[in-house]
This record gives sequence, structure tokens and C-alpha cells, in this order.
Amino acid sequence: MKIAMVRCTPRLLLEDLHLELRASGFTVDVIVIPGDPSFDIAETLRKVHPDMVLSVNLIEGLGRVCASLGLPYVVWEIDPNLWVPAAPSAEEAAWTHLFTWRRRHILRYRMDGYIHLAHLPLAASVRRRFRLGSTSGSGGFFAEAFPISFAGSSIVRGEGEAEGRLARQALAARLSRCRGSESVWKWDRFVEVLHHALKLQHEHPCRNLYFSTLEKGLRELGLSPLVEVEGRRMDLCIAFGRGLAAMRRLRVLDAVAEHEPRVFGDDGWERVLRFPLRYGGRLENGAPLNALYNGSWINLDIARLYQPDIVTLRVFDILAAGGFPLVESSDELPSLFELGTEVATWHDRESLRHAVRTFLEQPERRLAFVERGRARLFAEHTIAHRLVTMMEVLIDRGVLHEVPGLDRLRWAANHAEEISCKASRDYASSASSCRRS
Repeated sequence: MKIAMVRCTPRLLLEDLHLELRASGFTVDVIVIPGDPSFDIAETLRKVHPDMVLSVNLIEGLGRVCASLGLPYVVWEIDPNLWVPAAPSAEEAAWTHLFTWRRRHILRYRMDGYIHLAHLPLAASVRRRFRLGSTSGSGGFFAEAFPISFAGSSIVRGEGEAEGRLARQALAARLSRCRGSESVWKWDRFVEVLHHALKLQHEHPCRNLYFSTLEKGLRELGLSPLVEVEGRRMDLCIAFGRGLAAMRRLRVLDAVAEHEPRVFGDDGWERVLRFPLRYGGRLENGAPLNALYNGSWINLDIARLYQPDIVTLRVFDILAAGGFPLVESSDELPSLFELGTEVATWHDRESLRHAVRTFLEQPERRLAFVERGRARLFAEHTIAHRLVTMMEVLIDRGVLHEVPGLDRLRWAANHAEEISCKASRDYASSASSCRRS
């Protein structure tokens, strides 16, 4: 079976999907859409002649092209997107199969006209994420183990203020179409709701209150969180929340500053971190990140402010690498892991501090959580499991009939721990050979 994978920008999970599909005998052609407007994706797909097209996140216009060619377009949505793709035509919707990591997006997409929708949580690649030898070693990448670490985006971006201004202008333009004083009243009420959401979040920085408060206020005003901006649709909750999201991550780290957490990610962290919080630099996605996860005593999980309902990719990756994640509570978490035995959680400043003190003092308990969490991950939450789900849904819908590599995918899903151990051994052997040479 041949699959065309299409991407516009580098997408981590797309590489993991590619790796898993190739290992299971699928033929995979990766097509990168360049910035060149003359690039003809339709002609490229005609030459490749795949059985289906796959992308991570919706790519504007690709569903239309696939529909015109009679090709199933399969999407795994994994990222929050400030700019929401336009609603599909009936033909495009008929050929698009959209899997989303957020249950709440199913209703949004259904209202847009999409037909084929399913929830699909994130997962780890056990071929890329694995232990680097010992159960608590950093594989030689770091001189010491870190009591607490966090790896992730600072979300410090210069465009946040510009996006907020655009969102305000677009919302004002929409409300100006209301009759008479209703426009002024709704605008004033929206400003009150926004300020209330921001104030709540500032007063309780370690809790995730902004998103639900703003979304509820918009709903009470009869307003959609999506507004038209220059012919595109912008998500108001993300537009107004980006600066706040950066502040919240910093305040969460401040709550455990006495333990001197080490922070890794983009250089935006350098501009905002103050002692005793320390910036560790950027890390390559492969072995160095595995070493950090495996070598840190506690790996903090801090979700983005505007996606409080999901389990982050970070949680799956930390467990796959043999690390201990201290997971921010979310609506989705109890459906994926057993709380209190497979994963430890925090939900506010006090619970975070208590959990950090407890697990720093109890290494045996940390390791027990890791082993139980990894067992659940190997049993249910790998990239192979998600691909099996995708293929079986497509078969049930009559989109695919014979999938020659499906049995091998099922084998990979059922032998995730074996694959992880082999990846770890292969890495150790390769690293040893490099040292000798």
C-alpha cells in the first residue's frame, strides 16, 4: 500500500508516522509543499499515485485537491492553530477523514460540514523515544541528573500583541453589524469577560482558568470564538491568550524555584528566566531529549493555556524514554492512564509543590510510577496503536479494503516494549562503536 505524506513545515509526529509505516512494510512518499506558488501538488500526487494522502494537521486546499483526484485525505490534527482552515465544500468533506486530538473540536468541525470525524489522542514513538541504558541515566549527555526539568516552548513571541490587535479589530467589526445599542453593549460585555478571564488567570497562575472562562463568556454572548480576519478565521481564545500562556508557564516554574528547575527549549526562555530558574539551552529531538527525560528525577508537564483538556505529547514521550512525568491534570487524562498509580498529577500551586517534595524524597515510588505508566503506554499509547486505529476506522468506512501492512502494524502495537528495548540496545551499540572509533 502506498501513502503520500504531505507537509508544509517540519512536523515531528509526521516523521514518527513515517518511521512506523515504513517499518510495517508500507510504501511512503513524503511530499514537502514549498513556498513557491507555482508548485503543483495535484500534478505531484498524480505522479506518485498513492492509495491515500496523509498529513499532520489540516493543510488548506489539500482536501480540495484530493477530492478532485478521488484520493482519501486523512488528517491527524495535533496542534492548536490560531488560524482555523476554511469550511470545506461538500465534495472536500466527503473525501476528508479528520482525526483530532481534541474531543471538543469534533463539534466545531461537524458544524463546518466535515462528515468523517474521530477522536485520536497523541502517542509516543517507541522507535524514537526509549531509555538510554540504565533506568535513571542521562546517557552521558549531562554531567549531573536534574532534580526537576521542563522541556518545551517559552511561547514568548513578538507577534502576540499584533494578533491581539487583529482579533479586537475583527470582533469590533463583527459586533458593528448588530443593531443599535446592542453592538456597544456586547462589546463592553466582551471586554468585561476578557478582563475577568485574564484577572482570574493572574490571580491563580498555576491553575488553568482563562480558556474555560473566556469560552463560557463568549457562548453567553452568543459569539463564536472564531472571527473573520482578512478572509481567514482566527481563534479568539488563542489570539488573546498567547502572552498569558507564556506568563503562566513561567509562574508554574516559579512555584518550584527552590528546587532550581532546569529549563530547555527555544531561546525565548533566556529573556524571561531569572535565578534560580536556569536555562539549559536547546536540545536535539533524539537522544539528547531522551537523556533529559530519563535522567531527570521529575519532568514537569505544563500544558498550553488554550488546550487544557488534552494530554500533551510530552507525557507520552517522557514515559517512553523511561522518565517520571509530573502531569498537569486534564479532562482527558483519566481515560488514558490510571491516576495515582500510573501517573502522578498536579492542578494548582499547592498540589504542585506538595507533589514535587513528595517525589523528590521517594525515588522508589517514582520508579514504580514510571514502570506502571510505561506498561500502560506500551499496551495502548504508541504510534503503532494510533495507526492501527486509523486504518481500522478507514476499513470500517469502506475507504480502504485491503491493507497489506496492517497485520505488521498490529504486531508492532502488541510488541511495543520489545521494539523499545531493541531501539535502546541498537543505540547503545552504535554509541559504543562511535566511541571506539
